Amino acid sequence: MRMSRFLTIILLAMIPTMASGQMEAETGSNIRTPAPAEIPYYSKLSDADRARATIIAFSQCVVLREAHGVARVLSANPIGSNQNKLLSDLAIDDCLRYGELRMDATLLRGGLYAALYRLNYRKISPPLADQPIDFTPDIAGATGNEAQNYIGLRQFADCVVRKDPSNSRSLILSDVGSKIETADFSVLSSSFSACLAQGTKITFSKAVIHGLIAEALYREAVRPGVRPASAGKP
Repeated sequence: MRMSRFLTIILLAMIPTMASGQMEAETGSNIRTPAPAEIPYYSKLSDADRARATIIAFSQCVVLREAHGVARVLSANPIGSNQNKLLSDLAIDDCLRYGELRMDATLLRGGLYAALYRLNYRKISPPLADQPIDFTPDIAGATGNEAQNYIGLRQFADCVVRKDPSNSRSLILSDVGSKIETADFSVLSSSFSACLAQGTKITFSKAVIHGLIAEALYREAVRPGVRPASAGKP
């Protein structure tokens, strides 16, 4: 499997800023609110990794500000234009301090799952259920290429998580572009290949595969019989 590092997110007006924390208080106020994402302009990250880091920080702000809305969107039928609209409606202006962030709805979905997993499961590693996740109920009987691709990609990601839960978890919890994340991608490459049907070749961006693994990890964690966590709580 070959993984490309193409930039699928366009970051405009990249104002020099430093990374922000999870919560902050407005000047003159003791009320703490989720900190908006800041484009890590001064970092040594590539453009693609800088975009990924911004999407995760943006998604974390959205989860903390709109936990119920996030849960509602992620439980809706993912097939069709309605999912794109629901995800677009979550793009809160207050969650990006400067500039403009444009992203495919699929990448925001992945970012939300990454944020949910980081916020809920940084300190605990939930066990895996005996059987893989059945993703077919998600699409409510939809058929066609879009439905098949949706199921196939998530089955692939769940397979990777179940083959190597430790490095999958480390990938989602590690800093974007860090040595740890780079090592995790490298180690997981054997699981990527093993989870593809023989003769199949797929090219993923890091943003896409990161989001798919985050979704599989989080959904494995909140399955019945696995210790639950409340969305949006660190």
